[in-house]
Amino acid sequence: MYQQQFAKPLKQIKSKAFKDRLKGHKDAIITLVSPYGNNGNYLYSASRDGNVKSWDLLNRQIASKFLISKISDDTTVQDQDENQQSMKGNIICAATFSEFNIYVGYDDGFIKSNNIKTGEPVYAYQGHKAQITSIHFLNIRQLASSSLDGTVRLWDTTSNECEVIFNIGYPINMMNVNFDKEINLLYGKNTVVQIDPYKQSILRSVQFPNFTIMSYLVHKNLLILGTIDNFIHIYELSQLDQPNPQPIKVIVGLHGWALCMLVHDPYLYVGTDDKKIRVYEMKNWEMKEDFSGHIDGVTTLALANGLLYSGSYDHLIRSWDLEEMYQRIRERAIMEKEDLNSRRYDVYLKSLPKKKKALPKKKK
Repeated sequence: MYQQQFAKPLKQIKSKAFKDRLKGHKDAIITLVSPYGNNGNYLYSASRDGNVKSWDLLNRQIASKFLISKISDDTTVQDQDENQQSMKGNIICAATFSEFNIYVGYDDGFIKSNNIKTGEPVYAYQGHKAQITSIHFLNIRQLASSSLDGTVRLWDTTSNECEVIFNIGYPINMMNVNFDKEINLLYGKNTVVQIDPYKQSILRSVQFPNFTIMSYLVHKNLLILGTIDNFIHIYELSQLDQPNPQPIKVIVGLHGWALCMLVHDPYLYVGTDDKKIRVYEMKNWEMKEDFSGHIDGVTTLALANGLLYSGSYDHLIRSWDLEEMYQRIRERAIMEKEDLNSRRYDVYLKSLPKKKKALPKKKK
């Protein structure tokens, strides 16, 4: 029997506003990537209109920017009107970055890569027959792409050849990758499939008939699902092979869909359609923080320069100081402990009158 976890209101110590914001995009942010890890000083971003930016976080400036267009190879935006230039290409549906390139997918199945520093075209990957829904790196060499044509393709980014095609047979709505391990797919409204790309086999396929999945994440031994009814369901992967698997936790209390998730142990960060980022401690799934600052839904999360960065439908990227968050969580825990001790002391004082009765005499 699973436990239902309600999000407790955070009292006394409120979350501070965002630390900073990065402005310049003119459409929804669809992806953020830190190419040099959680403490790297660069952040790459792409928006739905095809604008790509490389942010130098240390010097607080844009290192490079360009418009990636399927139709035109003219990527310069410094000397052109960005709105006019963006009309030349299609709205991109998915994007990811390597250290040197960006890879974007379009609604007709076309995938294109450009150099992140110069914006120059690198290669066009063709093979999918319908909209690209996700692009992620499986390892440093292979790029995985999913599509509404029901297939997942693995591309060798050194030879630019398609090496493997997985035909799922149903339109794939979402894909995420455990780096160098397995590929996880969502098709239909509620079916999750795990694939071993190296053995080219399906590890498991699980349908969740009672809800519609809006987002999901696989982390270690856990499957975390954000559903259309504003719940988060947490399952152990080992239990999914059993008939009618039950979640170990269900978190309620969200006021919008979970649009994106990120794990940075020991916390789960959830960006929601109600403009907030909620932070849950994964030991007991209690909500520890509630970030507010965006004016529309939060679409993507990334860690860079020791900060949490969030992209949104509001066209902005905001950053959040995690060290300040950790300090607030510690202070809040101390205050809660002091409050508990105070209540225990009050109970003790109320019990004193009963304890003051004469003690029974000892028998000689």
